[in-house]
Amino acid sequence: MRKEGARWRGRFCILNAARAFSIPSVGGEGRIGYITAKRVGGAVQRNRARRLMREAIRALAAADELPPGWDLVLIAQNAIVADDAGMAQVKDEIRWLLKKVNQANPAEPAKPATNR
Repeated sequence: MRKEGARWRGRFCILNAARAFSIPSVGGEGRIGYITAKRVGGAVQRNRARRLMREAIRALAAADELPPGWDLVLIAQNAIVADDAGMAQVKDEIRWLLKKVNQANPAEPAKPATNR
């Protein structure tokens, strides 16, 4: 994903985005992944960071603000637990990062890699 996509950094998380592959059986709707490294904190802090990111994405999806056809990976940063970030702050930042994805909309979707 990192070779084909783009990466944007915010205060609370980093967003990696790449065009979803168009596979007819799976659909090209895109997927979302969450990463919280051990440097974010203990298990409680990492789980809180994941909950904040998941709930922000859930709220943005309900408001139809997710860009269709993208695979997204959100990576939690230390500030998401160190500054005791609130849900509204995380959601606003992810909304801002998703606007960056919409602005970087390439003309063609990515094609699956071949073994040549």
